[in-house]
Amino acid sequence: MGQVLDLRESLMITAVLGSHSNFYDRGFRQKDVRFLFELFTNWMDARVKPEAVRLHNTQVQRYLEELVTRGWARREGSARTREKRYALTRLGLIEFMQSLADPETTRDFVPFQFVYYFLRTYGTRLSELVRAKGSGFSKPLQLEIGLLLDHERLRSERVRRLDFEIERLKSRMQETEDTAKLAAKLAREQSDLGEIVRRVAKEFPYELQAQKSMTDLMQEIPPELRLWELTEGNTQRVRIFWKSLLHDLESERRLLKDLRPS
Repeated sequence: MGQVLDLRESLMITAVLGSHSNFYDRGFRQKDVRFLFELFTNWMDARVKPEAVRLHNTQVQRYLEELVTRGWARREGSARTREKRYALTRLGLIEFMQSLADPETTRDFVPFQFVYYFLRTYGTRLSELVRAKGSGFSKPLQLEIGLLLDHERLRSERVRRLDFEIERLKSRMQETEDTAKLAAKLAREQSDLGEIVRRVAKEFPYELQAQKSMTDLMQEIPPELRLWELTEGNTQRVRIFWKSLLHDLESERRLLKDLRPS
């Protein structure tokens, strides 16, 4: 239950929510949660290696008992019942919704995809489950739940974040290429390496300048590699690292824009 949801945590939360919904009248069991976890994993298909999210019964049991300790769930039925059954409390429902709906918790795209699908598909049912917990479903709480379950808000906020990340990356790529061009130009003009480093640092200060100056950094690099780092090294970083990242970010943005309500 960390601040940033990985895919396993996203699948676990939605499996518990799904089990609570399916067995609302009599409580859900540990094996119900595990089955839905495996079903949701199967839905993700090639995006998920089964061994990466494999779940054991004891892990599920510990997870459910932790929910009880937090007040997010309660045990159902008699203590003599052979199989423990659980039900989420209203607090647990809301806490899970907050975890799923917070854009900061689903930074990676695969967990985000699943959370978006889950809220878009089952949001109405989740709202009904909160309402079914009895009195106290005030207007402010209704508005909060509506906001948490607003999958379109989640999508549009992620698109805005992608817009920013794409522009920032493009700017960084351009500046890095300009750095390489300036260093190469000064080298052709027979400038000494110290002058090249000073000019580059002045015109294109790098992001970690406050921690270590470019001059100090260059002193730590073997002499025969210093000019290469400023020229070809910069060019290769753009080509190998950032162009592929830009492609991924732009592809994700296109996909999310295609999910807009018609």
